[in-house]
Amino acid sequence: MGSLLQDTRYAIRSLWKTPLFTAGVMLTLALGIGINATMFGIVDTLFLKPPAGVGHPDGVVRVSVRHTGRGGDWTSTGVSYPLFGDLQGASDGLSSVSAIYAQPMGMGRGTDAVQVNVMATSHQFFRLLELRPALGRFYDSTDDRAAAQPVAVLSYAFWQSHFGGDSSVIGTALPLGRGAYTVVGVAQKGFAGVNLDPADVYLPVMAASQGDLNAPEAITSRGWIWISILGRLKAGTTPTAAAAAGTVAIRNGARAAHSRDSTVSVLLGPIQEARGTGESDDAKVSAWIAGVSLIVLLIACANTGNLLLARGVSRRRELAVRASLGAGRGGLLRMLLIESAVLATGGGALAILLAVWGGGIGRQLLLPELPATLPVVDGRVLWFTFLAVIGTVFLVGAIPAWHASRANLVNALKQGGHGSTAGGGKTRTALLIAQIALTLTLLVGAGLFVRSLRNAKQIDMGLDAPHLMSVTISRQGRDRLESNAAYFDLGNRLQQLPGVVSVAASMGTPFRWAFADPLRAEGVDTMPRNEGGGPYFQAVTPAYLATMGTRIAQGRDLNDGDREGTARVAVIGAYFASRLWPGASPLGKCIYIGTDAKECTTIVGVAADAKRGQLTEESSFLYYIPFAQRLNPDVSEIFVRTRGPAEGMVAAVTREARRSSTLPFVDVEPFMARVTPQLWSWQLGAMAFTAFGALALLIAATGIFAVLSYSVSQRTKEVGLRVALGAQQGDVVRLVVGQGVRAALAGVAIGCVGGWALAHAMSGLLYKVAPTDAATLIMAPLVLLAVATLAAYLPARRAARVDPMVALRAE
Repeated sequence: MGSLLQDTRYAIRSLWKTPLFTAGVMLTLALGIGINATMFGIVDTLFLKPPAGVGHPDGVVRVSVRHTGRGGDWTSTGVSYPLFGDLQGASDGLSSVSAIYAQPMGMGRGTDAVQVNVMATSHQFFRLLELRPALGRFYDSTDDRAAAQPVAVLSYAFWQSHFGGDSSVIGTALPLGRGAYTVVGVAQKGFAGVNLDPADVYLPVMAASQGDLNAPEAITSRGWIWISILGRLKAGTTPTAAAAAGTVAIRNGARAAHSRDSTVSVLLGPIQEARGTGESDDAKVSAWIAGVSLIVLLIACANTGNLLLARGVSRRRELAVRASLGAGRGGLLRMLLIESAVLATGGGALAILLAVWGGGIGRQLLLPELPATLPVVDGRVLWFTFLAVIGTVFLVGAIPAWHASRANLVNALKQGGHGSTAGGGKTRTALLIAQIALTLTLLVGAGLFVRSLRNAKQIDMGLDAPHLMSVTISRQGRDRLESNAAYFDLGNRLQQLPGVVSVAASMGTPFRWAFADPLRAEGVDTMPRNEGGGPYFQAVTPAYLATMGTRIAQGRDLNDGDREGTARVAVIGAYFASRLWPGASPLGKCIYIGTDAKECTTIVGVAADAKRGQLTEESSFLYYIPFAQRLNPDVSEIFVRTRGPAEGMVAAVTREARRSSTLPFVDVEPFMARVTPQLWSWQLGAMAFTAFGALALLIAATGIFAVLSYSVSQRTKEVGLRVALGAQQGDVVRLVVGQGVRAALAGVAIGCVGGWALAHAMSGLLYKVAPTDAATLIMAPLVLLAVATLAAYLPARRAARVDPMVALRAE
C-alpha cells in the first residue's frame, strides 16, 4: 500500500510539471467519457430503467396487437376499449390488466386556464403497479363507472407544486374540462406515471370518457382506437404463454362481436415505453448514437495512448535509471498505469462536471421529448462513469506502459533520451490509423443522416404548413352542437385579426385524426387497396382547401352553396381518383358513402395530394365533403392561415382564443409543430453524428499533428543531414506530409469498410438515401484526407525550417 501511495504522489507531481500535456489529455478523456455518460443517461432512461415507484417492474408488460388487414400486417399499441374488455376476461397468463390513455387537459377557465397532463386509467392501474397512496385513497371499481361521481388522484409532484403539499386537498374540486373532479388521493412520492412524459392527474377512464376525454361511444365502439394496455404476468408464466392466452381471448370476443379483430395477435413487451413493439425511430436513433458515442471514446483513448507513447519514449532514460536502481518491470508497469489512472480519474471528474453543466442542454438538443425534470446525473450514471474510467485506464495505459517498461536499458542510458529512433513507432502509427478509420465511420453516418434530413425537408406535403396554425378546444363536457358553436364563434373572431388571411374548420385533421366510412364508387366493382388504409374523409367548411394551401387540380372547390338539403358533392384527392378511375376524369362520377348508401355524392373537384398521417407516406386515399352535408359532424379543430410565418401570430391568436371566460383551455400551435417531430429522427441523427464526427475529426487531427510533431523532434538529426546533403524545403515537407497522408490513406481504407457496414446496419433509419450513397462515400474521405493533410503540413513546415548546422551541433 505504501508503494502504491508513493507512486500515486509521484504521478501527480510528474503530471503537474507538464500542465499542457496533462490538461490536454484530461480534456480529451473528459469529452469522450462525458459524451458517453450523457448518452448512457438517455439510453438508461429510454430502455433500461423502469418507471420509478413501480413494484416488481419485471413482471409488468405493455400489450400490443398485430393486425392483418387490407394494407398488410401492422402492429399497434393502441386498441379499442372492447378489446381491452376481452383481454380482461383472459385469466390465463395475466393476473391483471389496465387500460391507460394520456392526454393534456385544461384546468381552469379563460385566461386563468393551464394545461395539465392527465392519464386516464382503469381502476386496476394502481394495484397492478403495486403502488400505495401518499395521501387519501386510489379510485376503485365503484369510481370507474360511467355514472359515477368524477374523482381524481394527483401525482405527488403536482400536489407539491400546485397545492404546496396541503393535506386538505382531499375532497376539494379540481376544475378539469367543463366539470370538476373531487380529489380522493395523492400517488406515492417519486411515481410520475409509466410514460416518459410525467402525469399530473389520474382519472378513472370510464367516468372521464363520458365527454371530458372522449366521446361516450369510445367505450363501446371497436373502431375507436384510443387506449393502451398494461398487464402483469402471473407468477411462473412466460410472456409467450401469456400472449398466446391473450390472443385466444381477444379473438373469441371479436368473433362474438363479428369484428375484424378476430385475426389479431397479442404481443407483450417490457414496461419501458421505448422498448415496446411500437418503438419509435427517435428511440432507435438514440440507441445508435449511444453506440457511436463509444467510438468517440475509443478515438479519445487512441489519441491519449499515442500521447502517452510519445511521453514514454521521452522518459526512456528516467525509466532506465529506475530499472538500473532495482525497479522491476512490474514496478514500472504499476507506476505508469497509476499515471494513466490519475489522468483517467481527472478526465472522469471533468466528465461529470461537463455532464452536469452541459448534459441537460445536450439531452434537450438530442432528445427534447425527455422531460427536463429528469436528472442528468444520477447514481446509475455515476456508476457508469466509474466503470468507464476503469476501462479507460487499461485502454489508455496498457500499451504505453508495456512499451515503456520494456525499454533497452543500455541503449536508453547511452542515448540519454535523444536520437533518431523512437520506440513504439509502429504502435503509434497503428493507433493513428485506428483513429482515422473510426472517424471516417462517423463522418459517413453524419453524411447519410444529413442527406436524409435534406430529402425529408423537401417533401411536398400539399399544404402551406409554414403559414398555418391549428386551434383546438377540447369538447370536455360539451355536446356536439355546443362544441361546434364554440368553434365557429372563435373562428369568426379570429378572422377579424390583422394578419389572418382565412379560417376554416374540419372534422378530421392532417397528422392527427382520421375518419373512414364504407365507400363504393361508380363503375368500380372492387375497391383498390392502399398501404395506408382508408379511404379517409374530412368534413370541411368552405375555404378549407384554400386555407390549407391545397391546390385544386381540376373542377371546383367546396363552397357556401354546398349546404344541407342540396345535392351531395365531394372533392377527391388526385391519387385516390387515379386509382378509382385510371385514365378517366373523375368529375361528375358518383361515390356512395356509408353502408348500403343509395344517394350519389358527385365528384366536383380534384385536389392535389396532401399528406394525411405520415410525412413519408407515398400515397393516401382521401376525399373531402362539405361539413354542412355530414350527418352529426364534430369539429376536430380550426385552422388559421396567416400572411407571414405562423409563429409570429401565435401570441395574438392565443390571446383572442382565451379571451372568453366560458371556454376551457384552448390549445394554439403552429402547424409545423406537428410536422417537425416526424423529421426529428433524421435531425437527431444528423446533429449527433455531425457533432461526434466533428469532435472525432478534431481529435484525429490533433493526433496526426502530435505524432508528426514528435516524429520531427526525434528526427532532427536526420532532417539536418538531408538538408546538408542538398534536400530542399519542399522535399522535407513532402517527406513529413507523406508520412501523415500514408497513415490517413490506410485509415480511410479501413474506415470505408466500417462506414459501409454502419450504413447498411442503419439503412432502415435513412430516407431515400442508399447505404452506398456515392456523394457521402466520396465526400467523407475527401474531408478527412484534407484535414489530415493540413494537420501533417504544420509540423512539416517546422521541419523544413531546421538549420542543419544547429541540428548537427545539437547532436
